[in-house]
Amino acid sequence: MAMAFTYQLLESGPRNLVLAINGVDAASTTAGTQDGTQAGIFNAAGVTVPGVHYKVTRILYSSFNCVTRLQWHATSNVDLAILGQNYGDLNFDLKTSKSIAGISNNAGTGVTGDIDIFTTPLTTLTAASGGVTASVSIILYGTKGV
Repeated sequence: MAMAFTYQLLESGPRNLVLAINGVDAASTTAGTQDGTQAGIFNAAGVTVPGVHYKVTRILYSSFNCVTRLQWHATSNVDLAILGQNYGDLNFDLKTSKSIAGISNNAGTGVTGDIDIFTTPLTTLTAASGGVTASVSIILYGTKGV
């Protein structure tokens, strides 16, 4: 079974856009399979796509039994981040990390400004009476490039 995603808009102001993404696979997870939203996470969440100038400034994540791949949506998708199992905080905000002030969308031809999400299970598990075989939670922070 594919991972089922839910989305929650946490902030959508004139500058910032913050989205929570939760995915759960509660059936049978087979190693090496992939799933993803064809329309992108913003479209799937019912949020207006922030445009091609959207910058990701921070990714908080926690995952169990899967690797998650975030890609800029385009004719040929380009990797944004690959999130391993466990938890992490990728902070690209110039104010706190003395870094690059966000990751810009450089996907090239057919770029939409949206982000696709794919998960790959690490091991084969079968849920017993409603258990979870793989899960991921992500909070995606970004600026709209205004």
